[in-house]
Amino acid sequence: MQQNMRYLPILLSTLGWRWLGFRALYAARQRAGLLRFRMPVKKWQDCPLKQYLKDPTLADPSVYLDYRSKNSPPFFFAPSERTPYQLQFAQWDAEFPSPVSYADSIIQGKFKYFEHGLVDAGFPLDWHRNAFTGQVAPRDLHWSEISDFEYGDIKLIWEPSRFGFVYDLVRAYWRTGDEKYAQAFWRLVEDWGENNPPNCGVNWKCGQEISFRVMAWCFGLYGFGRAAATHAGRVVALAEMIAVSAERIEGNIGYALNQRNNHGISEALGLWTVGVLFPELRKAVRWREKGRRFLEEQARSLIYEDGSFSQHSLNYHRLMLHDYLWALRLGDLNGQSLSDELKDRVQLAGEFLYQLQDEETGQVPCYGQNDGALILPLNNCHCRDFRPVIGAVHYYFSGERLFEHGPWDEDLLWLFGPDALSASVKEKPRQDLKATEGGYYTCAAKPDLPW
Repeated sequence: MQQNMRYLPILLSTLGWRWLGFRALYAARQRAGLLRFRMPVKKWQDCPLKQYLKDPTLADPSVYLDYRSKNSPPFFFAPSERTPYQLQFAQWDAEFPSPVSYADSIIQGKFKYFEHGLVDAGFPLDWHRNAFTGQVAPRDLHWSEISDFEYGDIKLIWEPSRFGFVYDLVRAYWRTGDEKYAQAFWRLVEDWGENNPPNCGVNWKCGQEISFRVMAWCFGLYGFGRAAATHAGRVVALAEMIAVSAERIEGNIGYALNQRNNHGISEALGLWTVGVLFPELRKAVRWREKGRRFLEEQARSLIYEDGSFSQHSLNYHRLMLHDYLWALRLGDLNGQSLSDELKDRVQLAGEFLYQLQDEETGQVPCYGQNDGALILPLNNCHCRDFRPVIGAVHYYFSGERLFEHGPWDEDLLWLFGPDALSASVKEKPRQDLKATEGGYYTCAAKPDLPW
C-alpha cells in the first residue's frame, strides 16, 4: 500500500482528482458487489428477445425473420448484392493471399491472434482459455469478480471473442458462395452463447470487446443474410444476444469514458450500432442517442485540432478511425448523420495519419502501443499497411480515391459499394512535418478542407 501511495502525486498531476475519485469509487463499488447487483448473471432464457422488442409479437422466429428481411435498416451492403460484388474480388486475389485460405483454417480450428500467425485453438474453441499459456479463466463467476492478471495477458483470452474472424468468413462466402462459411459463423455464434451466459465469465468484462463483437455479429448477419444456414431461430437468438450486449455496454460505459481513450469511443459505437440497426428494440432510440452524444464528446475531447489523437499510438489511431468511419457511414445510410464538427476532427485525424505514411509500403512508424489490433480486416493487405483506412477516410470526405488500384480498395467496396472503385484518383500533396513543443509531429500548415 505504501509503495502504491508514492504514485499518488503523479496520478493527481497527470489525471486529476476527478479521474482518481472515479476510479476509487468504482473500485469500492466493485469490491462491494454493486456491479454484480446492477448487472447480474443470468441465463439466456431469462433474457428472451420478446422482452426487448417494442412489439412482442415479432418475437416469433418466423415473424421476426420476415420482419428483418423486409425492414432491415441499410447497412454498408445488402445481402442481395453478392453477385455484383463477386465480380470485383479476382483483381485482389491473384497476387495476394485470399481470405478463402484463412476461412478454411478457421473451420479447421486455426485462428489468427492480433493479425499474426495461426494458433490451433480448436473448433469450436474454448472461449475462456488462454491459447498461449493454457490457463483458463473461471466460467461461472460474474465478470467483475475475475482478475485482469491471473490468467496471463487477458487480451489473449478476449481476442477470439471479438469475432474478428467473421470478416474473413463473410469475404470468403461472398467470393465462393460456399455454405460452409455461413455454417461456421452460426456454429461459433451458438457455441459462444452456450458458453457465455449474460454477465458470466471473462468475455463480458470489457465493454469495448463487447462492442467489437457486436460489430462483427452485425457484419455476419448482413453478410450471410441469404445463406441457407441463416434460419429464423438463429436470427432471433443473435438479436437477443445483441440486445443483451447493448444493455451491458450501457450499464458500465462510464468506466470506459473515464479512460479517455479508444474504449469510450468504441463503447459509444456499440450503442450507436445497435440503436441504428435494430430500431425494433424498445431501447433503440435511447442507445442510439447515447451513442451519438458520447461519439461527439469523445471526438471533441480526444482528437486534437491538428488531427493527432490523445492515445499516443498510431495503431490505436487507426482503430479510432475505423470506429468513426463505421459510425459516420452507418449514420449517413440511415438518415442519422453525425455533426460537421465531428467530421472535421475525423478528417484531420485521417490527414495526420496520411502525412506519416510511407508511400511505397503504406506503413507508418511503430509509435506507441501496438498489439496488432485491427478491427476491420476487410482486405488482403498486411496489417502494417495503413492504406486501407487512410484511403477509406479520404474517400468518405472527398468522393475520390487517394491511391491507384490495389488490394486496399476492397475496403471501399465493402463500406461504399462498387461505384467507389471507379472513382477518380486525385494526387494529394505531402506536407512537411514539424516537431511541437510536446515532441509530437504536426502538419506545417492546416490542410485545405475538404481533401
